Amino acid sequence: AAVNCSLWPGHPSPLSASQLNFYHLNEHLILPATLDHRCSGVELVTKTRQDAVVFVSHWWGDKLEDFAHCIDHYTTAKGFKQEVFYWIFAFAHRQHMSRSFHPEAPEASFLAALSLAETFLLMLGSDDKRWNVFSRTWCLFEVGKAVELK
Repeated sequence: AAVNCSLWPGHPSPLSASQLNFYHLNEHLILPATLDHRCSGVELVTKTRQDAVVFVSHWWGDKLEDFAHCIDHYTTAKGFKQEVFYWIFAFAHRQHMSRSFHPEAPEASFLAALSLAETFLLMLGSDDKRWNVFSRTWCLFEVGKAVELK
């Protein structure tokens, strides 16, 4: 990404790796890569079932570097000794489904993942956008469902 992100079409100015967020990643990598198979990013790289231990709720505008740092810190703080699967919507959801996606429909993959995950991680955001997650309706919906299901 660091080499090619400045070449991504449709972006008004060159992107550096330190600017990348999930909106960029989704538009320029995940959606194009999964379009032909109409699958999730995870399904594109493995056929093995990925049972998430941690369900992650976050704002897509946070920088990928900050997101990765938070995951690393959380993994260390929890003392995970083995490979742990994190459920992250951008990678795990089949985004080419009908435009009329209803979050509580039986096919809503995030509900199944949320009910099976052992923990729920709510990322509050990076320094300049801290607490932005609470202004996002989808994040609040996930928090409400986590409370309801757990």
